[in-house]
Amino acid sequence: MNTDWKKFVVTHKESIRSTMEVINESSSQIALVVVDEYRLVGAVTDGDIRRAILKGIGLQEPVDKIMNKTPVSVLHDKPSEDIFLLMKQKGVKHVPVVDERGIIKEVHSIKDFLT
Repeated sequence: MNTDWKKFVVTHKESIRSTMEVINESSSQIALVVVDEYRLVGAVTDGDIRRAILKGIGLQEPVDKIMNKTPVSVLHDKPSEDIFLLMKQKGVKHVPVVDERGIIKEVHSIKDFLT
């Protein structure tokens, strides 16, 4: 389980440029987009940013313009084995674990299962 997940969290109003910086500094290849107290509303990857640049979207624009509004996540009662299978099925490296209100409680990384 990734204990440093707050390092790759951004608010929905952050610029694309600052989101790029968060992704770069955290080496996570993803930024989780939140509102309020860590309520998950989206996710942004390196690829999302690259596609936005190619479409001519400015780096000063808010990240909610390009975020995936339906990121892969699981409720906190999911067993680890199910989370790992979901990661393999969806081809994702990180899965946020959320409560019933969508508040991020922890984040599982594919590295957790491969070490």
